[in-house]
Amino acid sequence: MQPWYQRFDTLARKKSVQIPLAIIAAVSFPLVIRGWIYAVRQSNTWDVQRKMNAALNEFQKEPFGLRSKEKYVARLKAIDNPYAPDDLKRALADYISAFEGSIEAMKAGVDAQPFEYRKGEAEQRILDIEKRYREYR
Repeated sequence: MQPWYQRFDTLARKKSVQIPLAIIAAVSFPLVIRGWIYAVRQSNTWDVQRKMNAALNEFQKEPFGLRSKEKYVARLKAIDNPYAPDDLKRALADYISAFEGSIEAMKAGVDAQPFEYRKGEAEQRILDIEKRYREYR
């Protein structure tokens, strides 16, 4: 009886085995790439979420006021993750922009309600994106 590797070598040389394996490889390659891209986006979404939660925890520990809000915005601006999904980057930028507008409105003594509404929308988009990447596919 031949060793297993010699039997495998004999089997691998047959066209009846090579062609189906080539077809399986060609079909599965795009799926593997898609899964890898999803995994990268998922891990980077988790990273952004972790950094946002750390910034929020620091914000909640400090006494309430404009200074603490400005520090919070600065920490949010410092979040840099170039491989995060584009919609998450856009939602985070909108959230930061609305938060800055709210701070400026408070400084000017103007109604900050429109900024609070925009901030809530952006926050909801961020949560939806995080939920989409939290689920395993």
